[in-house]
Amino acid sequence: MSRLYDYQVEGVQFMTSRTHSLNADDMGLGKTIQTIAAMGELGAKKVLIICPKSVKYYWARKIKEWSRYPHSIQVVEGMNAWINPDIDIVILNYHLLLSKTIVNQLNKRLFAVGVLDEAHYLQSITSQRSKNILGKNGIIKNCTYKMCLSGTPLTRPIDLYPILRTLANECLGKYTSYEDYAYRYCGAYRDKYSGTLIANGATNCEEFKELLKPFMIRRTDVGNLPDVVYDVVPVHIPDYIETAPHVATQRQETALWKIKYTADYIVDMINTVPKLVVFFYHREIGKQLLKLLYEKTNYGISFIDGSVSGKGRQEQIDNFINPNDNKVLLAQFQAAGVGVDGLQDVCNHALFFEASWLARDILQAVGRLRREGQKKGVHAQFLAVEDSIEYSVLNSMIRNRKLIAKILD
Repeated sequence: MSRLYDYQVEGVQFMTSRTHSLNADDMGLGKTIQTIAAMGELGAKKVLIICPKSVKYYWARKIKEWSRYPHSIQVVEGMNAWINPDIDIVILNYHLLLSKTIVNQLNKRLFAVGVLDEAHYLQSITSQRSKNILGKNGIIKNCTYKMCLSGTPLTRPIDLYPILRTLANECLGKYTSYEDYAYRYCGAYRDKYSGTLIANGATNCEEFKELLKPFMIRRTDVGNLPDVVYDVVPVHIPDYIETAPHVATQRQETALWKIKYTADYIVDMINTVPKLVVFFYHREIGKQLLKLLYEKTNYGISFIDGSVSGKGRQEQIDNFINPNDNKVLLAQFQAAGVGVDGLQDVCNHALFFEASWLARDILQAVGRLRREGQKKGVHAQFLAVEDSIEYSVLNSMIRNRKLIAKILD
């Protein structure tokens, strides 16, 4: 674990010292890496990872980078997929757990470690997804070590009940039933007209915080992180082929291939971070992404490209900076790379849907967040289609951290 920060080593120790755990570290602090290190510490040979669809191949890549042992990995695709029983690590997304074909195959297997990434996906006690994973005959019970990961484990105590009931029942004491838990920790009451139990509040908060301690570890601010963490997220598109003859055209073509994936990835991210800045390069592609996001989410979105006037640009920025307004800012490199201030007060996450291949452009864009007023380390992620020119260029840039640091200095 020599490559880990001290706080990450503590996280690994926490996750390996108990069979059920929740790592609730803030986004960008390395929950994925801690989990892979924990798998190594345990010598786990069979692992099940359940995660959002948009990060399945990210997990596969990180395991190859960080695992101390060689593993065979299967990323499961499709509701009727065959899961190889000899594979060491099985990675699949939550939606596939609605398939009887998938569930029946997994129920025949035992795993040393089961990982529930973005475990807040399981906050509904009545959903079929939660039942198939956390229920009486749920998949997670086939795993010896159960590791939940979520940077935003709850917005209210009721959200955690399904996970606590299954994985940390002993923490609940005498409040193990849904109703007892709701009255004790969620300010529950019965609607006077329908009789429905309403449990949207939070009560006995200090007591609730204490009961979580044996199960959950959470760090939101660590002093020894670098100012910026750069990360390339592989986008897996099976039919992708680069056909354009010129690099500039290839870049635009690549963006079109990954636009739907990017929209899904953003929807996943805005459920885990307060605010998100998304950078794009081509104006028309940015507009297509904006349209797709409007179809997929109800969150407010600010949009800046070269056609937006100075006054209009500031209005869009103000709407993003206001804590009660837009959660996402879509910004074209040329329009928001310089002369923009205030983003650092509300956001520390940047997603590059289309990235410039010039280090100075990326540093200027990241500089909108890494500046005076920023209270956290900045997390910059780049979405790149696997095996594309873009993927190679960006990975080369990110590996060359010393060059980036030299430019920053």
